[in-house]
Amino acid sequence: MKVVNIVFESAEALRELIAKNEFYNEKNLLVQFFDGRDDADAFNEIAKLLKNELSQATIVGVSAGGEIIGDKMIDFKVVISFCAFENTTLIPLYTPKCDFDGGVEIASGILKDEIKSALFFSEGINGKPEAFLKGVKSAKNKLVIGGGASADNGKFS
Repeated sequence: MKVVNIVFESAEALRELIAKNEFYNEKNLLVQFFDGRDDADAFNEIAKLLKNELSQATIVGVSAGGEIIGDKMIDFKVVISFCAFENTTLIPLYTPKCDFDGGVEIASGILKDEIKSALFFSEGINGKPEAFLKGVKSAKNKLVIGGGASADNGKFS
């Protein structure tokens, strides 16, 4: 597995990093970005840039309230994590329901028995992430779960 974590500085610097690390050749590439800037247009620009540069990647973007890189927490920045897997197959999933039923639906209707772990992100205001996780566990109790709920730097909007 190859992992590279950066603080986003510019589109040009991001393109250079992608080329330098040859991420466009990675078929099992997970790109996560955590955006603490509270700017929907800027968020969408990064999502679009990543999708254009790395069309084969599984891309997950969430708003954040305190971005973490290495052992430091920063605010109002964008942290991007590139994870290139050798022996892992990525299966992107989505449900609009962040509640118990949505968790059951994902776990029982989509996930296969050979899947050992899942990474879930939810919106942080109106959803019910704890109920969602209970729904997942009720249908697939041995699944290892990671992820979190998005944040908006304490604005709660």
